[in-house]
Amino acid sequence: MNDLVEQILELIKGKKTAIDMQVIMFQSRSTTYRKLKDEGTSISEIKNLYQDCGAFSVIRKKDDMSRRAFKEELSKFLLCDPDDVWKRFNERYHMGVIEYKKKIKKKNQLTDLEFDLLKRQILFIIRREPHTLKQLCEITNRSRSYVLAALKDLDQVLGGYGGGLGKGYFIVSSEKERLLHAS
Repeated sequence: MNDLVEQILELIKGKKTAIDMQVIMFQSRSTTYRKLKDEGTSISEIKNLYQDCGAFSVIRKKDDMSRRAFKEELSKFLLCDPDDVWKRFNERYHMGVIEYKKKIKKKNQLTDLEFDLLKRQILFIIRREPHTLKQLCEITNRSRSYVLAALKDLDQVLGGYGGGLGKGYFIVSSEKERLLHAS
């Protein structure tokens, strides 16, 4: 399944449509959608995670780039022309790039948008298979404290620390399992 996600991510980076993906991957769109649905994900979720991760990382490096290089790099992740970057960012995040950059400098830690992204990343990763805290920190490239704070906010994620549970963090689907673990 990881190969399928990687293939889709590469096609998204190349700005391919679902019809193009069908031809390139040699399988129908319905087959691709079914495989992704079995894993509990979708093409749009993969695309949104790619866009958000890339856009936020580029904005954090904005001071090291020229304005033109910044616009071109940001346009790669927002999947638009460099001329439409400001408009696209504003539509997607409901704030301007400058305003977002000020929030980053003011707080000197993760913004609300980045913290929500971290929670979505963790859910996406854990949905496929359980991972330990150390693995989650390495995959998301965040510190242990941020990952623990995000895990604490996610009600459907439980950690395996005894009581017959497996090692690592995993998603619990039923309320009964959640209550059993809480007791």
